[in-house]
Amino acid sequence: MKKTYDRKAFKRKLQSRKLTVIVIIRFVMILLAGYPLLASAGERNTPREESHRVKGKVVDRKGVPLPGVTIRLDSTTVGSVTGQDGTFVLLLPEREGVLVFSFIGYETVRVKYSGENTPLLVTLKEKVSALDEVTVIAYGTQNKREVVGAMSTVKGEDLEDIPSPSLANLLQGRVAGMNVLNTTGAPGGGGISVIIRGFNSLSIESSRRGSEPLWVIDGVPMLSFTSPVTGTNTLADIDPNDIESVQVLKDAASAAIYGSRAANGVILVTTKKGRLNQRAKVSVNMSRTFIFDPALPDITGGHRERLHRLEALRDYQQAAYNGETNTYEYVAGYKDSYLNRLQYDYFWNMGDGANVAPYQDSLNKFYNNSTNLFDYYFRTAKVTDASLQLSGGSVGMTYNVGIGYYDESGVLRNTGFGRVKILGNFCMIPFPKLEANMRFYLARAERKRSSREINRYGFTTGAELEQIPEELLNTSTVLPGPGNAAFDELVKRFET
Repeated sequence: MKKTYDRKAFKRKLQSRKLTVIVIIRFVMILLAGYPLLASAGERNTPREESHRVKGKVVDRKGVPLPGVTIRLDSTTVGSVTGQDGTFVLLLPEREGVLVFSFIGYETVRVKYSGENTPLLVTLKEKVSALDEVTVIAYGTQNKREVVGAMSTVKGEDLEDIPSPSLANLLQGRVAGMNVLNTTGAPGGGGISVIIRGFNSLSIESSRRGSEPLWVIDGVPMLSFTSPVTGTNTLADIDPNDIESVQVLKDAASAAIYGSRAANGVILVTTKKGRLNQRAKVSVNMSRTFIFDPALPDITGGHRERLHRLEALRDYQQAAYNGETNTYEYVAGYKDSYLNRLQYDYFWNMGDGANVAPYQDSLNKFYNNSTNLFDYYFRTAKVTDASLQLSGGSVGMTYNVGIGYYDESGVLRNTGFGRVKILGNFCMIPFPKLEANMRFYLARAERKRSSREINRYGFTTGAELEQIPEELLNTSTVLPGPGNAAFDELVKRFET
């Protein structure tokens, strides 16, 4: 049976299928659109979690708003930060609790809140911490990290346990750029020069004296110089055990108060003081130090020295032949006498010149002595340093009282230095903004020195340097030793 195409029937089929597709799509869209309604209906059946509103403001101690303060509900991660005006608003799940406020540079604060709508006012305090040590400068105090000038600091504990009467000696090698020149090692610290900012003259002596810095002891200016009467340096009157700190100012900050006197720099010395609300503290320091003899020269003494002297006396009367000049020459000293002892002409030796009579050593014990004067004039020096300090304070007063004793005997006889001192630092604070300070320092220094002082060509004064007696090289060792009147008379010349 042959099938024929019926256009109308085919069109009716397509229309019926299209209708079916449209119906299905509409049904799906209606179903999806109705899903939120079902979900909303489900949510209405579930109870919603309640939130509580908390607001407030954060300021500092002066009432200035603090922006950026972190606010957090204690033991949770719920939190926020304050705005530019320091205010905040929080929605918290709990009606009551504790809020934690934290900010850099301020102490953390914990504040309780309740369900009331009263705004909170939170005040944060600055967090005080010792970021660095406090440094004394010419016009006050600053933290060391804030100081941009050329300055060095030496603490008092770095200067302890060193047997030296002079503060300048203790600073040697401890401050960068500081030159400490010691022109003498005599007890008492005489002849010491401290240079910070270089020399300001081409003349050696005037540059050394005119280039020293200004010393300021607890606010009192003092110049470092060697006394022409006692030969001691003024810094030797200060006991290093009483020093709290030393600041060396090298740049323009040193001229902030002291002006032209600080052209060569300023050295600020701060003595020890008591502390508020501190119990009485007793500090005792005692030390005993020995300084041994230096390396002494080897000498020819006794019988050997006498033979050299006799040979020299004999050769002084004779002339030695000099082959280079073809002449006879007289000796000029012991050295020439010894070197030319084999060159003396036989004719001159046996001629008319008077010969020195030989001494019989075995019959005269005086010439058998061998007294080493170096061993007597040099000695083992002893240094005794003792100090006692009492410090403390109460609510409105601090105190520090100290006494000290220092005694040093030099390696040369008839040299030495002694010091007795007493120190008192008192501070009373009757009112919060009123402070009264009273300080006193009494010292008595004494230096032993001989009259053999160098003062040649204007390079130094006699009070700064002492010379070793020439008698040590010229006096014969055949003289009797200690316990003899001749020896006692000899040593008097050493000590005067």
